[in-house]
Amino acid sequence: MIIFQALDWQLGEKYQAWFTAAFPFVLLIALYLLVERALGQHKREVRQIVESHLPGQYFITDPNRLAIEMSSTVKRADKFIAATGGRSRNKEYLDAIESKVLQKQDIEYFRVILGDHIHHELHAHLERLYGRSNVRIRWHKKEIYGNILATEDRVILPYADPRPGHFGTAAVLTDPSIATQYMQFVLRLYGEADDITLEDLRSRCQECKKQSEKEV
Repeated sequence: MIIFQALDWQLGEKYQAWFTAAFPFVLLIALYLLVERALGQHKREVRQIVESHLPGQYFITDPNRLAIEMSSTVKRADKFIAATGGRSRNKEYLDAIESKVLQKQDIEYFRVILGDHIHHELHAHLERLYGRSNVRIRWHKKEIYGNILATEDRVILPYADPRPGHFGTAAVLTDPSIATQYMQFVLRLYGEADDITLEDLRSRCQECKKQSEKEV
């Protein structure tokens, strides 16, 4: 009231009415900012607690960062690269695998395709590497195991993204013992999977299949 009395004395009744109407909104904005600040602090505290109890693990929720993380993981691989899934369209990541496999003959690349179809970027990538002695490609009819990227010291586990059409949520594990376990898991899937030919790859490629249907 003292504020409004002062405003009335200095600005008159017209401005007092305006400030009276605007005052609740100003309070709401101030309250919102305080709550956001408190939530931000809470998130930081929770993250610190999680990371302190789960060392060697962190989460990614950004598509660009995940793409960079996958490429970086492949580039630092020294012994093996094991991957499942058939939906990858990340050219930088796929190119990094090709470069690693072509330049380092003693590294082993295992790819287990899950499900009935793959994207053309992955199809072209696998076609270029098909038949090399350090590349092993098989197809598993079940798509229930999820995508995995594992090397000797790191694992990336992409999750279903709540945003349609996005691929940017994943857990990154940097414990070599856990990485070895996931490698063994991928090898078990590989043992259960079927051999695949170049023609099989083409028939499972969504884009190539559509092109063939148009030509017919």
